[in-house]
Amino acid sequence: MTTEKNPEWWKDQDGFFGPEYSRQYRGTILTTGRTMVETDFIKRLFGLSHTDPKHILDVPCGYGRHMEAFLSDYHHVTGVDLNDHFLTEARQGRYTWQKLDLIKADMRDILWKPRFDIALNLFTALGYFESDADDKQFFASVYGALKPGGKFLVDYINRDRLIRNFQPRDRRTLPDGSVILTEREYDILAGRMYEHRTTIEDGKIVRKVSNSVRYYAPCDLINMARRVGFEFEAAYGDFTEQPLGSDEFVSEPLTMDSKRAIL
Repeated sequence: MTTEKNPEWWKDQDGFFGPEYSRQYRGTILTTGRTMVETDFIKRLFGLSHTDPKHILDVPCGYGRHMEAFLSDYHHVTGVDLNDHFLTEARQGRYTWQKLDLIKADMRDILWKPRFDIALNLFTALGYFESDADDKQFFASVYGALKPGGKFLVDYINRDRLIRNFQPRDRRTLPDGSVILTEREYDILAGRMYEHRTTIEDGKIVRKVSNSVRYYAPCDLINMARRVGFEFEAAYGDFTEQPLGSDEFVSEPLTMDSKRAIL
């Protein structure tokens, strides 16, 4: 497979992200049950209660699948995303009459004074940029937007397990009968996965999109966060609070505290 590099693939409003992403993921991979497990974990982890509303930052927020659980408990939620389609979908959710702000912005440019109690980065939503320095800038932006003692949760794919069980290609059939063919190539020197997806409908190729993601090890994310001021608190193997291992689990929620600390 020839690797086609588009460093800013994530900017395309109708590319990998947007309507086609919603069609391929919403209700199939990103089910209501999965979202409930994730939001319940976050509520337990941070002791969230409807009697003590918090200001929560979800970045990037996508189409807002986590927001309803927090809005229904009267928390003030701010969602940031660069994709117009996602923001439109998020505005159509339930509880949008609650304290919800949706902002179109680059996740590296959250230049707010400290105002949030909790920040969330979920479903491997970083590593898109070409440079590690850009991801560090994102961490610094989040740090600056959190109140002293604020918490930051990063949900990131388990790189070690992914590489150990690497699948160069797969095929998935969607409920509407369309087929998604995926080819992958991992650049071990760059620590980056390149993925090319082809959509087939009625036997015809109707769409091709590509993406690339920098896959960090847990220690990479922790060190990056520490360099901008975060204090590392805990890592889990999944959203049921299992311990983090190198092979057993797919997702790894990491929690950071925004208190300044010498580590």
